[in-house]
Amino acid sequence: MRHIGTRTLPLYVLALALFSAAAIAASFTIVLDKSVYEYGDTVKIRVNGTLPCDIATLRVLSPIGEPVKVMLVTADDAAKGISIPIPSIPTGGWVAGNYRVEIVCGAASASATFTLKSKPLPPPPKLPTVYVTVVEKGTGLPVPKAVVVAYDSKGNVLDVEETGKDGKATLTVREGTVKILVRAAGYYVAEANVDVGSSVSINIELERITKDTELEKRVSQLEAKVDLLSRTINDISARVDILAAKLSALQGELKNMVSKLADMENLLKDLECRVKALEEAVKDIIRKLWG
Repeated sequence: MRHIGTRTLPLYVLALALFSAAAIAASFTIVLDKSVYEYGDTVKIRVNGTLPCDIATLRVLSPIGEPVKVMLVTADDAAKGISIPIPSIPTGGWVAGNYRVEIVCGAASASATFTLKSKPLPPPPKLPTVYVTVVEKGTGLPVPKAVVVAYDSKGNVLDVEETGKDGKATLTVREGTVKILVRAAGYYVAEANVDVGSSVSINIELERITKDTELEKRVSQLEAKVDLLSRTINDISARVDILAAKLSALQGELKNMVSKLADMENLLKDLECRVKALEEAVKDIIRKLWG
């Protein structure tokens, strides 16, 4: 009997330890208010059962196993409930995925999981629209297959559309000043500037190209060039007259300067003669005085 007791005692102790550990592990559980959360929500944690210690450690582990929240909780905290706010944007390690909430109380622990949904992207801003109607000048008939181009203030193309049978095209642009340019076979190019704050509708008239109008246009362009050339010639002529007047004035000043130089030369020659006469007179006086 003594030999048997020696062999069975470790098994008894082991069984008792396992039973105690199981009892401790099963002494409390974690309950969450829901299983799926969104950014800006609050995770509400409740503990069923009694914590086997006065102070426990609570951890919230991210999908990659990194703690995003670590705090100490008391038995009173666990009984009243614990709230953990989720930030409204992905920050501080809070990323979309599956999370685990753990409470460790000495050798006892419990856990629960939840999912954090991805934050939806904000909808793209709605761009204003320009509704263009292209008609023929004089008749008001719609012009189909006209190419309508929208440019921003820097000349960048914003949108290009072709008019349908009704002469209409819809362009998506940005706010600000927009230039609308329209081209169509058999018509002159037309354009219009539009200040866009919201969607707007405009009408653009295209003038049909005819032989008479084309000839008139060329004559008008030629007249404009001739007028520009005439004004340029007149401007050059006026400048030449001014230069001629300045040159004549310079020539008069030069003649005056030459005349003054001649007078100065004559005066110098006269002074030279007087100096020589004075020198001779002095020499004559000296001879008379000292023989």
